Amino acid sequence: MTTTLFYLKSLFEIQTFEGSGFDMWKQRMLRILFLKYCEGALLKVKLDDMTDIAGMKLNKKAITYIKIVASDEILVDLKGLTTAFEVWEKLKATYEITTPVNQVHLTVSWCVCNLMSQKCS
Repeated sequence: MTTTLFYLKSLFEIQTFEGSGFDMWKQRMLRILFLKYCEGALLKVKLDDMTDIAGMKLNKKAITYIKIVASDEILVDLKGLTTAFEVWEKLKATYEITTPVNQVHLTVSWCVCNLMSQKCS
């Protein structure tokens, strides 16, 4: 019984995204947005059957869910973005390991982070 409760609890918990492990974080975040009926906000265009007010509310909810689990360092990069689509695309472009450019960016970021942590020790 305890294992089942722990498993169910872990389905709805999401760790703060700090720049690493994006693929796993992304999958969890997509599931949370689905459960909260916010996945439509990640689309580039508003759904046809949605009013402007409903679209704005959906966008605001999705941005809130995403930003609430992002670290302060990540939030700085998201400043000025006004739609959930923009926020999501920025996160994917920056942290998703799909292109050689992103792989180099993440490798450099990781090296800088390691160097900084060694200096602090």
